[in-house]
Amino acid sequence: MNPEPRPSGYLQLFKTKDFSMLWLASVAMAASIMAVEATVTWGTWESTGSATAVGILISAISLPRIILETLVGRVVDAFDRKKLMILAALGASLVSLALTLLTRESNGSTLFATVSFTWMLTVFNMLFHRARSSLLPRLISEHSILVSAQALLHITVSGMSVLSGGAALLIPVIGRVSIMAAGAAMAIAAALAAGQISHSDQGRSGVKAIRPSFGFRNLLGDPLDIVKSNRFLAWFIVCVALTNIPHRAMLAMVLPISAEKTGLGAQGYGAIQIALSIGVIAGCLVAGRLLSRGNPVLWVILGIGFSALFAGLIALLSGTLTIVALFVAYGLVEGFFIPGFAKFDLEIPDDLRGRVNSLFNIAGLLLSPVAQIGGGMVSDRFGPSTLYGWSGLALFVVALVAVALRPPEHLEEETQGAVESGNWCT
Repeated sequence: MNPEPRPSGYLQLFKTKDFSMLWLASVAMAASIMAVEATVTWGTWESTGSATAVGILISAISLPRIILETLVGRVVDAFDRKKLMILAALGASLVSLALTLLTRESNGSTLFATVSFTWMLTVFNMLFHRARSSLLPRLISEHSILVSAQALLHITVSGMSVLSGGAALLIPVIGRVSIMAAGAAMAIAAALAAGQISHSDQGRSGVKAIRPSFGFRNLLGDPLDIVKSNRFLAWFIVCVALTNIPHRAMLAMVLPISAEKTGLGAQGYGAIQIALSIGVIAGCLVAGRLLSRGNPVLWVILGIGFSALFAGLIALLSGTLTIVALFVAYGLVEGFFIPGFAKFDLEIPDDLRGRVNSLFNIAGLLLSPVAQIGGGMVSDRFGPSTLYGWSGLALFVVALVAVALRPPEHLEEETQGAVESGNWCT
């Protein structure tokens, strides 16, 4: 296969049909998931008034990832990833329609049924995301360009997360049912866009590879060997896993902190969701253009440190505009992790990428349900500001651990030289 022209900027990436279709599918899927999840979350808060109930609902988003990560990783390594994206998008559409009907019949008050359908929605979203993440490095194998591509995906997907805040703002105007029906339609659009991707894994053996491969060695043994043999992979997994505990607790309690700090109801919640999205977009823009050739280890450490700072300021300060600005800053920090994610993907052999990423996500999400439900309990008892304050302190400790365990710089230089010798398209 002849390589396509090497892109020199964000807009140049769209000169390749495969990336364009992958981008469209990602944006449509993100719009669907975020609109539905934000609407369901607000409905749970409105009907229960309990931060713990919100934490339980949000933990249902993380729980499938912990239980099914190894299976999803093996499936992604065995099947055509393009077809998996299509299947996942269609499944998300059906679940979104079920949630729409549930909301219409019960007015959003049936917590058990809502959690059950949200769990299934997350399974399809996880399958879509893992298939897309494993397919992208096959299309782009140069580190700096992959950073730009991943940053652009983060930018546009996070831009769609503005719909999360927009959905909250529109709930009093058009109602939850209309918003979730629109989410179902966007999932169908994602399936159609994914169907236009021409580069796919047609040679994968599918069921033949799945049947004999559910032992420890195939599901976790081989990925563990890769991680143990690579200092950067092990360090990055540990850093992200530790950072995720306070980070997930804080994100789960965005709604209670907005109620405490703004007193504006759904509008305050929507404003903070939009602020987070704007921050993530800005951070990814910086990452794609300015951070792609820097030291990924340094950017990760700085990202953890700045997260600690902004979490602490959110806990200490007050005023709607101040809190909104701080959430913009907290979202911006996400861009600091993108060079690390790109380096992580490129260091994994393609035939193990799904399973190693599954191992990575299990480590990162292992305590997420505890953090989310525990965050709700702490917020109910002591207030969300206390939760944010302790989370900021925890992130500061993680930053110190990241500095102490960071890989030697000469390994970074060797790896950087290796990945920059790749081509734009495999």
